[in-house]
Amino acid sequence: MSPESGTHRRPQTPTGAPALVAVSAQSPAAGRGHAGPSACRRPVNPSGVPSPGRMEQNRPQPEACAFALPPPPPAPRARPPARRPALPWASPLYCRVSTGRMPCSTAPPPQPGAKSPWRDNSFRPRVPGLSEPRKPIHACLLSMRWLKTYLLPSGVLFLVILTLVFFSYGFFSPSSQVQRGLGAVTSVDAEELEQRQGSLSRLAYPQPMALTPTRKDVLILTPWLAPIIWEGTFNIDILNEQFQLQNITVGLSVFAVKKYVTFLKRFLESAEQHFMVGFRVNYYVFTDRPAAVPRVALGPGRRLEVRPVRGYARWQDVSMRRMGVLSQFLARRGAAHVAYLVCADVDLEFADHVGAEILSPLFGTLHPGFYRARRDAFTYERRPGSQAYIPRDQGDFYYMGGLFGGSVAEVQRLTKACHEAMVRDWANNIEAVWHDESHLNKYLLHHKPTKVLSPEYFWDLHMLSRPSVLRKLRTIAVPKNHQEIRNR
Repeated sequence: MSPESGTHRRPQTPTGAPALVAVSAQSPAAGRGHAGPSACRRPVNPSGVPSPGRMEQNRPQPEACAFALPPPPPAPRARPPARRPALPWASPLYCRVSTGRMPCSTAPPPQPGAKSPWRDNSFRPRVPGLSEPRKPIHACLLSMRWLKTYLLPSGVLFLVILTLVFFSYGFFSPSSQVQRGLGAVTSVDAEELEQRQGSLSRLAYPQPMALTPTRKDVLILTPWLAPIIWEGTFNIDILNEQFQLQNITVGLSVFAVKKYVTFLKRFLESAEQHFMVGFRVNYYVFTDRPAAVPRVALGPGRRLEVRPVRGYARWQDVSMRRMGVLSQFLARRGAAHVAYLVCADVDLEFADHVGAEILSPLFGTLHPGFYRARRDAFTYERRPGSQAYIPRDQGDFYYMGGLFGGSVAEVQRLTKACHEAMVRDWANNIEAVWHDESHLNKYLLHHKPTKVLSPEYFWDLHMLSRPSVLRKLRTIAVPKNHQEIRNR
């Protein structure tokens, strides 16, 4: 039509052909007398660009189809993909294996025309709004493809497995989980442990009777339920089996200062015959004369360590300094490889079996001169100004300072407390009546021993006659001239 007739010119396509636009019946153009949807055959998409459809050629297009193009409607805003909660296993392999699809993938949607990172679209993550259906696939395909792509070429899988096997063996091994350190014990092999348990179950021994006491002539239990060890109150075979299951090492400490070193050979030789037979033993010899330490043949699993110490002019100082030396020695983990430590005088001799029956967290030995006496007759420190003071109406037993011990941790606490008490006494110009033995009795009064050794474990045949209650003499004092030995 001409411009004078009020019609509009049709828009031209890039090829020069006129572009016809379909008008719906509800559009404003239809209300002004233009043709309806049957007049034009070419569809229009929402963006306003004509689609490449073909128009019917046999039917002429009416002039009513030519009109001004309405402004294109705004493009719908794309809805952002819904946020999915973070999953602990948000990986393609987990999503594919566990659900058969990939709903937990956080990958962005692919751009139109972009090539999928996978070989086919069946591995494409699900994107909200994407109309393309997912194709099912077995989980094993993705697993093998993932392993082939990432792990197998570089050998990472093999190295990871080898590393885990190597390091997990030491962690899960029962022997590696045994506590070590002060007083620690090492576990034995499982097969050896089973054999020992079997031998213990087959061990034949008399049945204990609840109404038949083992000893009627002596006290065998303290008021705090600590056993008093007498001959006839224990079965050494049962005790050996029980402690050997723990595979323990026992330490024996002795001070050989000044002329007391002359007793060391007799002490060590008798200990090899009677002390802890069948157990590993470490001898700790503290001396100011290391060159004078005798050579003694030691049995299997038994060794000797020499520790140099300072010599003092007075024998009282030598005796009292033992607590400080032992405390520092144990604090430096000098006895880290033993479970129990026995502290003994060098001028005693082992005359009979001394074994597992004495092992306990803390033990003391009844003094042979006071095991029958009343508490008010004990030679405790009676001066209130001393740290070792014990009133006359207090006290259980009188313990001797020549034989005590226990676990390494308990002996360390005992020696440290006694040494600190002696240091405070020295600051006040006080020396306890029986030196370190007085402080030992004060400590054991407030820290009850878990076992008490009877006078069988220390007896002096030259000063005391042997009573009938002593069925065995396990250690005896060596005869000596005190005046000649002590201050030289």
